[in-house]
Amino acid sequence: MEEKTQSYFRVKTEFLAETTPGGALERKKIEELVLATCYTEVETLVHEIIDSYNRTQFGSVSYEIIKTKVPDVLFNDILAHSERDSVKGFVCNYFEEEETSGVGLYAVKVIFITIDEKTAKEKQTTEVFYTPAESNADATKRISDHLKKTMSDFVIRDAKFDKAEAIYWPLDVHKDKVRDFDLN
Repeated sequence: MEEKTQSYFRVKTEFLAETTPGGALERKKIEELVLATCYTEVETLVHEIIDSYNRTQFGSVSYEIIKTKVPDVLFNDILAHSERDSVKGFVCNYFEEEETSGVGLYAVKVIFITIDEKTAKEKQTTEVFYTPAESNADATKRISDHLKKTMSDFVIRDAKFDKAEAIYWPLDVHKDKVRDFDLN
């Protein structure tokens, strides 16, 4: 049987929610990443998330699903999760801290430097790594530590905060990421 490839999809959801203890309603926008095999799988999950978290409590919900160029997201101890956060076989990993804390997902641009064996010329390739972190500096350090295991020379060029508030991984992928993190 052929194994289906999985890709990350960015889900943008907008709905009315209570924003203060007094009950004031405001439009709330949430971005989440979902690792799935196809658009239809993500759409089914989105409807389940909307129902599970009662996002229709104060009216309708609009959402947009976009296939992204996110290659992978590293797992670490900044991400929170619990078994009750499972939806349709996907585990929700989220950030417990307030949005203004700086804790979140970061995209870190890395330039790898190699020497072409035939021409002896320097060649540069760029990759973007995604990691949960507390700040730009923390994201840079985490990616640097992650890449020290490689034999390549690299330069970290940039770290940017990503708006994703949660990542949904299939249960088996989540278990593999947790196991790999625990081994390191």
